[in-house]
Amino acid sequence: MLALGAVAFVPTTNNDINTSITTHIEDLSGAGPVDGLINLNVTAVNELLLLSTTGSVNSAPGLDSWDASTIFGFDPDDNGLGSNTNGMFSELFDLDLFASNASVDALHFVSQDISVGTGSGINLLAGDGLFSVSADITLTNSDLTTLDVKKEDVVIFRPDVAGDYSTGSFSLLFSNPSGNNIESITLAEEETLVGDIVIQAGSFLFTEGSTSIYIFTPDDLSISSSNGNVERLIDGGEESLYGDGNDIFPDNIIGIELVENEYTIAGTTLQAGTLLITTDGNGNVSLSDTQSGKRQDIYALNLTQTTLGSGSTDGSVSLFFDGSNVSLNNNSASLNAISFVESQTVANTAPTGNVVVTGNLTEDQILTADTSEINDSDGLGSLVISGSGMEPSLVVQQ
Repeated sequence: MLALGAVAFVPTTNNDINTSITTHIEDLSGAGPVDGLINLNVTAVNELLLLSTTGSVNSAPGLDSWDASTIFGFDPDDNGLGSNTNGMFSELFDLDLFASNASVDALHFVSQDISVGTGSGINLLAGDGLFSVSADITLTNSDLTTLDVKKEDVVIFRPDVAGDYSTGSFSLLFSNPSGNNIESITLAEEETLVGDIVIQAGSFLFTEGSTSIYIFTPDDLSISSSNGNVERLIDGGEESLYGDGNDIFPDNIIGIELVENEYTIAGTTLQAGTLLITTDGNGNVSLSDTQSGKRQDIYALNLTQTTLGSGSTDGSVSLFFDGSNVSLNNNSASLNAISFVESQTVANTAPTGNVVVTGNLTEDQILTADTSEINDSDGLGSLVISGSGMEPSLVVQQ
């Protein structure tokens, strides 16, 4: 009899179909056990946008229902954003599997490995979920240990199996130094210019139930979960430059996402540094222009200056997601958390040009290496030129 060591099943990319595999084993005489059945239930993570709502929703495209404990994905159709918002929803994560009466309050999906904080740092992995909750709860890990979480905490959820968010473990990432609730959060996974302020990689933008957006730059979080520096990036209570006498944000910000690089999604191109936000009301968002919307919508802010950098905030605003087009049309369907799934990391481009070496290629002669023709749109790192017998006799010109 031959022993079969292992069988590998590799689904197609972006597969979202549940699969059943029947196993049949027999020896040379035809005898064997009853056929087995393996059911593979797929949790799709190819949705481009993750969302949560403040309450229960029934009968939306692709998903019969969900509640405030659910993180669900939205996969837009081609050109299915802005005023033409259209697409399908599907469930990714249900916090009720790990706690009673849980409600997601803020959300960020980590799209690339990154270390947060100084000292030893906290290592986040691609696929980790960061979130806050609307009320103090106790979360149960897959090994049945527990974690007590407060409204001012940001928690890491790491699935036991990559892509399967039905089991996993929780750990504390940081706590709001002010002690106020964390209403929305986004992690800068790369250094990003927002208006006139550079947001450092590993820093967070967050809100705490007001019209202001803050930066939290963590220090050594092993000393204290709130160890770090907080600055106000945008004072949304400023009168907008649109000239209508209204504040920039008449309603509180309860969802935020940072776009680190120019990013095209469903036919809509977002510039690097764009902020996506949701609010808890139906007032217009105004900068140099104004955009009407509701609490089920997402606005895109393309800033030219901020309160922190220039003393006032300005830029342009547009509608990124229209919830009414996809059955989000009552108060319980208000969006309160948003995050992209895909990394917005720019693909690396190869350098161009060559090193030009001049001089006599003989012993005891000085050679000059001219690197001025070398260019790299990603930025040049250190140039290292080596060779036998070169020691101090090479001059590099940049």
